[in-house]
Amino acid sequence: DNTTEEQVKKIKGDYEQKLKSLKSELGILKTTKKEHQSVLRAKARNDQQLQQLQRDVVDMRKQRVKLMRELREESHKNREQDARRNREIQALRRETRRRETTIKNLEIEKERREAVLRRKNEEVAMLRRQKQAAAPAAAVSTRPRPGTASMRKLRSSSLVTSLDEASSNSQHSNA
Repeated sequence: DNTTEEQVKKIKGDYEQKLKSLKSELGILKTTKKEHQSVLRAKARNDQQLQQLQRDVVDMRKQRVKLMRELREESHKNREQDARRNREIQALRRETRRRETTIKNLEIEKERREAVLRRKNEEVAMLRRQKQAAAPAAAVSTRPRPGTASMRKLRSSSLVTSLDEASSNSQHSNA
């Protein structure tokens, strides 16, 4: 019986030791399982964050491409506006030069006409003086003879009359 009892004790001790060892191993496995699950959850979170970051990078690239295109379009539009403004400025400068030339030519023409008018007025005044000086002499002679001084005076008086008419017409057209 002793031997059986010892064998039972031994088997019981072995069993308890195995049970203790298995419990210890089970505790380690449970801890390992928890750690593994925690790592899996962290990995899943990291994967989600990585996917979100990748989507953000794709979105940023799209925005960058869009902004670059808009920047190129805006730059092109600005260059076109500058070119159009420069063309308008050049056209305005040409028009200004043309108008200044026209004004200068008109002023020159006005001065020329005024000089001609002064000269004609002086001639008319001179012819009037001559007519007035010749008027007493013409009254003495009854009829002018061709080729004589009185005939020349008669012609000059007709010339004065026609110049007076031309002068008054010229003054009316300038007014």
